[in-house]
Amino acid sequence: MKEESMYMNLEKSLYLSVTKREEGVMLYVSDEDKYYPYTPILKQLIRACTFEKSYEELVAEYGEKFINSCIKHKILVSSEEKWLLHGIEVIEIETSTHCNWRCKYCPESIDPKKTDSMPMELFEEIIQKALRAKTVKYVTFNSYNEPTIDRLFMERVKYVQKTNLKIRLHTNGSGLNEEKLDFLKSSNCLEFICFNLPSLEKNNFVEVTGFNDYDKIIRNINYAIKIQLPVIFSIQGTEEELKKNLDTIKDKYQPYIKEKIEAWGTIDRAGLLKNEYSQNIYLSKRLYPGCHAVTSWVFINVKGDLFLCSEDYYQKTVYSNIKKGELYELINSDVAIKLRKNVCGGVDAPEDFICRKCITMLRNKMAYRHL
Repeated sequence: MKEESMYMNLEKSLYLSVTKREEGVMLYVSDEDKYYPYTPILKQLIRACTFEKSYEELVAEYGEKFINSCIKHKILVSSEEKWLLHGIEVIEIETSTHCNWRCKYCPESIDPKKTDSMPMELFEEIIQKALRAKTVKYVTFNSYNEPTIDRLFMERVKYVQKTNLKIRLHTNGSGLNEEKLDFLKSSNCLEFICFNLPSLEKNNFVEVTGFNDYDKIIRNINYAIKIQLPVIFSIQGTEEELKKNLDTIKDKYQPYIKEKIEAWGTIDRAGLLKNEYSQNIYLSKRLYPGCHAVTSWVFINVKGDLFLCSEDYYQKTVYSNIKKGELYELINSDVAIKLRKNVCGGVDAPEDFICRKCITMLRNKMAYRHL
């Protein structure tokens, strides 16, 4: 993730408080309104509200009209809503559990999951509940799996095509061909297609991914670019690997795609990887200020279970199942709120809590110091 994007998302996801004394309630900065103009005065307000401030104090400094506007637009929300989410934009759906690559920077390389596929009926229920939630804009078909080799891949795309949702397709490209790529182009429902491409050097590619048909992947990438699909790349690796591979990929593809080609942050999946990609992180004390993934995304596994975060490979943080209610009903349940309090500093998280070992949480903590 880009550094600048992290700052914006971090600031949007903070739970920052003020007190409105005359009503006897507290107000908190919310992630509700993603489109509120991000002006210097709003940034100043966010910084001012790191700790409790009275309503009168804020009105005296910023003006009643501005503060009331922040309340109206859910930039500030009552204490009863502090831990409630209102602005979920992305649902990451584990449409299947199988991946045919064994990338060294992925837990699939050490403990691949048993093959399973989400029934279309369950997939359709998720999409319909996403639509009823109103705020959801994007869906993905991935969670350590390869969505294009799922037997229902095309059927799922066709179903989403009938809605106003967009697909963020993360893929290694192995299940694609010209016919499928042409259909994706004509479907007009892709926000982007993100190819996992660690290296352009064939032997290195095979060594890192465990996949032998390098030529097929390059052929599919080249064709996707040729027909002007919105291509981006996930380029991962150690610092040394990125020094060796990134410029080569940029030289080959940057002239033909709009998005700037950059290295993605390779993550050890909250300490799960113990090889050269291990980051050896442990955050002690209370976790603060939180994480944008918890406030903007929902993760749903192949069985319909909702879990906390994409870094949770073994899905130990399940808090509900999509069949039990509407989306916001489930993500604002007592169990879900308890998990968010662990992430965002409402309570002391357990010593073995997944976020304590996550590089994203560490970056958020460091970025927060500069707000």
